[in-house]
Order: sequence, then C-alpha cells, then structure tokens
Amino acid sequence: MNNKNIRFSFKWSFVIILFISLIVVTHLFLFQEHPYDSVVDSSFVLKPETQAVSHSIDILPERQYVVPDQKIETNENSLSLNEKILNSNKHATPSQVPENLTPTHIIDSNKSITTEDKSLSKTDLDAIEKGDAYLQSGQYEAAIQEYSKAIQMNPNNMQAYKKRGDAFTASGQYHEAIQDYSKAIFLSPQEKELYFNRGKAFSLAGFNQKAIDDYNAYLQTNPNNAEAYYLRGKSFNEIDQYHRAIDDLSLAISMNPNLAEAYMIRGAAYGHAGEFYKSIEDSNRAIELFPNGNPTAYINRGAAYSELNQFDLAIQDFNQAIQLNPNLAEAYYNRGNAYNRTDNYDQAIQDYNEALKKNPELAKAYFQRGEAYKQLGMINQATDDYDKAIQLNPNLSEAYSRRGDAFKNTDQYEKAIEDYSQVIQLNPNDSTAFFNRAQSYNQLKQYQRAIDDYNEAISINPNQVEAYYYRGKALNDINQFNQAIDDLTQFIDARPEDPGGYYQRAKAYNDTGQYDLAIEDYTQVLDKKPDSSDAYASRAAAYAKKGDYDQTIADCDQAIRINNENASAYNNRGAAYFYLHQYEEALDNYEHALSINPDLKESYHNVGMIYYQLKDYNQACANLTKACELNHCDGIKTFKKNGICQ
Repeated sequence: MNNKNIRFSFKWSFVIILFISLIVVTHLFLFQEHPYDSVVDSSFVLKPETQAVSHSIDILPERQYVVPDQKIETNENSLSLNEKILNSNKHATPSQVPENLTPTHIIDSNKSITTEDKSLSKTDLDAIEKGDAYLQSGQYEAAIQEYSKAIQMNPNNMQAYKKRGDAFTASGQYHEAIQDYSKAIFLSPQEKELYFNRGKAFSLAGFNQKAIDDYNAYLQTNPNNAEAYYLRGKSFNEIDQYHRAIDDLSLAISMNPNLAEAYMIRGAAYGHAGEFYKSIEDSNRAIELFPNGNPTAYINRGAAYSELNQFDLAIQDFNQAIQLNPNLAEAYYNRGNAYNRTDNYDQAIQDYNEALKKNPELAKAYFQRGEAYKQLGMINQATDDYDKAIQLNPNLSEAYSRRGDAFKNTDQYEKAIEDYSQVIQLNPNDSTAFFNRAQSYNQLKQYQRAIDDYNEAISINPNQVEAYYYRGKALNDINQFNQAIDDLTQFIDARPEDPGGYYQRAKAYNDTGQYDLAIEDYTQVLDKKPDSSDAYASRAAAYAKKGDYDQTIADCDQAIRINNENASAYNNRGAAYFYLHQYEEALDNYEHALSINPDLKESYHNVGMIYYQLKDYNQACANLTKACELNHCDGIKTFKKNGICQ
C-alpha cells in the first residue's frame, strides 16, 4: 500500500470515528439532560388537579371545612341565639310597660306644673289638660295636636314638649319624641326625668348607646330606680354587652324581686353569654311571675334547651309559646331551628314557612330554610333562600358564607370568591371565610392568592391545622418546596395519623431530590392506607429516580392490582422497563397508560424516547410534538436543536 492510500484510509477512519462519537455524545446529551422525564411522580398521580389529595386517598375532604358541611356549630349557635333568645323589646308594643314597675316615665296628668311653668296662661293650661286627657285615653294624635297648640302659644313651654314627646313615644313616633325631649332638656336641663324618657325613645328607635347615655344621666340623681337599671340593662343586651346587661338587670331584681321582665331579659343575656342553665333558671322565674304566661319567656327557655341539645324540651317550650301567641313568627322560627338540628328538615321547612307567613321580613328564617334545603340536596332552593336573606339583610354574613359554599361546591369559584370576600368585609376576623376563599383560588390555580388567604386564616386562628396542609399543597404547586415541607411537617405533627400530610410532603421531598425521605413518607401513607394505588405509583417514581427499577416495577404492579385504571402506574412501570432497555415492555405500558389517559403528556414524551432508541425518528418526533401540545416541550426542543426533528 502506497503512502497516498494510507493517508486516504486514515482520513476516512478518522471521519467514521468522529461520526460515531458524535452519535454517542448526542445520545448521552439527550438522556443526561432529561434523565427522569419519563417517570410520573406524585404530581401526576392525582388524576385531575382540580381534585384535592384528600379525595384520592380519602383524607381531608375539602368541603369538610366548608361551612355547610359541618353546619358550623359555633356560628349556628351564636347566630341562633340572636333570634332564638328574644329581647322583649322585639315583641312589646310601643307603650308597653313591664309588669310590676312603677311607670315613672309615663306622664301623670295630675302632676303639678313645676315652678318654672306657673307663669303659663290659662289657655296654655287648658291645651295641656286636654292633651293629658287624650293621652290617658290612648288618643295620641289628638293629644299631640293639643300639646302643639300649647307650644304655639308658648314656644318655651318645657312641659308641652315633654308631654308631646310622651305622646309621640306612645304612638311609635320615636324620632319626633327624641326631638321634643331634646328641646325640653335644652329648656330645663336639670329635669333628669327628661333624660329617662328620651333614653326610652332612643332605645325604641334602636339607638341603644344613646339610650344608655341618657339612663346614665338619669341614674346620677336617681340611683335607686329599678326600672332605670332594667331599661339600661335591656339596652346593653341589645348591643351585645351581655355581662353589663346582667349586672344592671341583677340590680333591678335586687330592688324589685318580682320584676318579671328583668328576669326574662337577664335570661336572654345569660343565653347570649353561653350560661344556659342560668338562662333556664331566669326563664323559669319569669314564667312564674307572668300571671297569664309570656311566650317570649318560653322561647328564651326553649332556646337555652336547644343549646344544651335538649331538643324535646325545647320543642315543648316553642309549642307553648305558639299556643300563647299563634302569630309569633319567632316561635315557629326557633322550633324550625330545633327540627333542623335534629335532622328533621321537612318539619323545619314547614315551620320556617309559617314564620315567614307571620313575618315576611324575617331574614334569618330564609337563611335557615336555605340550610334545610341544602341538607336535602335542594341546592337551587337553598341558593334562592340565601339570596332572599341577603336582600332583606345585606349584613347577614352567614348567608353570604353559605351561598359561597353552594357556589364553590358547584364549581362556580368566581362567584364563591365574591361571597367569601363579602363575608370578610363584614367580619375581617372570620378565619373560615379566608380559608374557603383560599380553597376557591386554589381551584382556579391562583396559588399565590390562595397562599395569601391561608396566611390570613392561620394568622387569625393558628390552630386551624388544615390551613397548613392546604398552604403546603399550594406551595408545592408553585415549586416552593422547602416552605411546603415546613407547613406539611407542622400538619403532620398535629395530625400524625392522617396520611394526607405524608403524601404531600413526600411529593415535596421527591421534587427536591430527597428520594429516601420521599420513600419514607410514601411508606407512612401505605402503612395508614394500604389500598392506596396512588401512593404505590408515587413511591415507584421515587424508586425510579434512585435507579431502583426492580422496586419501581414491584410498586407499580401493586398499584395496578389495586386499580388497573391507574395510568401513572403504567407510565412509571414503562419508565423502569425503559431504563432496563426492555423497550417493547416499556412501549406496551406507555400505550396502556395513554389508553386510560390520552392527555398524559409524560407518556407521549416517553414513547418518543423509545422510538428514538429504535431509530424511528418520525415516530419519535411525532410523539414528542404531541407531548409539547400538552405543554411538555423539553424533548422536542432538544431534538430540534440537534437537528433530529424539524
């Protein structure tokens, strides 16, 4: 062989070696860059991402924390008391005076005119006397006209303003009464009885804090008036200052042990304060003191029995209240609540219907009827009732909350968020509303907003351990794995027997390459729930990433025995066969996975890699392109970059 031939052979040998090396390097580059893309880990095990982990392994049902599913007992009880334990103010006629009280606030027509009024003309006196006569006989408008004549004749006639204020109060014209009492106080500020009367008008008009201020002024010079303490206690009860109400009503009772109304209102205050046995004791005494029976006292006692879960006794009391006053909407409403809480929803709905016939403006009757409809699965009717409750009372946060639950449970997450936001606006310390809104954001894959709301829920209620679980899950979804691990560890510490926390923490460990820790957590899940196909498939993925392909296949076999429709298990078993170079077995498993879930992008990617190994580049590129259409584009990008695919 001459030198020219030698140089030619050497040249082509070098080219052939270089070409082979290039193929090997390209092959190594492709698989080194994506060594584990073919394995579906726990992030793909839970089939649709809209399902919570809890649904696939029967833990932490997401709706468990949603208000409707638990009836939220703490909210329902406090809610119910606002209506169930009635204040006598809500049933009294404008002129009603509690029994056994000295009516110091009622005008005595025989009371002499004060020294300041001795200069009044006979015409003034005649008008006032006529007004007094009309007032005593219940002819309030005629009385008002006579007192107005006296005021026209003498605009500085304090007594005329005072008496006209009494007539306005008796006729239910509280704002006009307040104006007249205020004018009288301006003319004669030393007359403390004017403050007492104005306080009563303020109370009847719903201005209870102003009423309390006036009662305070009156009691400075009249500290032994039982009725004043009773009325101030009643106003404290109206503004939810129950312990101050109890103090005042106790003083009134100590001055007048037969003051039935004071026992009744104090019983209501005790009920609001959660002292149900004391509420029953006071209601018993009120019932004894009312000679003809008092339906409100029976309703208050029935409400206390309800809170003690003594529903038979409660229903008996509500029946008695209805017998005493068949038109009392609150009696039907509260009996409906008792039926509702004993799961007698049809009977509850009948009582709410009757309550609404008696009082169509009773917003909470619509709300509670909605609760009963919801329990019967009549979601549209429930939502309609929540709507009506909100129309009647735009500040009824519970109705927004339940309607939000209904929207969330029917996948109307944007509407649910609107309602939960309204709850939060009305009650910024409602941790459940923040939690439920976070759940809705989570379903919309707005993970950062969900995390922000979980933060608020935890800040308000650090013991709401479910919030740590779901925040950890959301952190996993945005790849903040270390923070996710912290949250899930806190959940596991609080609920060590709950497999859900281990499952999600295993995912975080898997995604941070801590495969041994991931395997430990998946094993914990399987110890607690040995029939979890998903946990076997996910642990198989961790074994695959460690390179333990035999254990991967064993776990996938078990996952498939439990659930032969587990696409992830077929995919992961295919990955193990792929790494063992058993391409036909791998291809069979991937195709089976795709027959179960045609959108499993990892399986398309993996099939493409097998065809590449088999040198069928057209099929390789076709499957990698399909994977990219499903948002898994790393493979096709790499192949295009290296000129394998167009």
